Amino acid sequence: MRRTYSSPIGSIEALAVFGALLAALASPGCSSPDESEAFTVVGTMKFEAGVEGGCWVFQADSGHEYELVGEKVDQIRVDGRRYELKVKPRPDFASICMIAPIVEVLEVMRTL
Repeated sequence: MRRTYSSPIGSIEALAVFGALLAALASPGCSSPDESEAFTVVGTMKFEAGVEGGCWVFQADSGHEYELVGEKVDQIRVDGRRYELKVKPRPDFASICMIAPIVEVLEVMRTL
């Protein structure tokens, strides 16, 4: 004997709920950046060709390296160019490159 299950909602509604849940789980960080953790860093953009097919790293004058994320990153990916950036640590992010701690670029303060 075959059992059937009837849902209180239709299949289209169930699909919409499932899609919304999946989108919420896939979004990288649901909260806005807390600027109290932000700091300023000065350094140079570098393209590391030998890592995972090529990865960008921000080499700070302090000797630290950072992997940058955020909406402003594409506009500053120029190998050898120096910047002053306002960034925030993002330990909740992961990357394919895994070459440095990940920070989110909040502001490009100036190009040097």
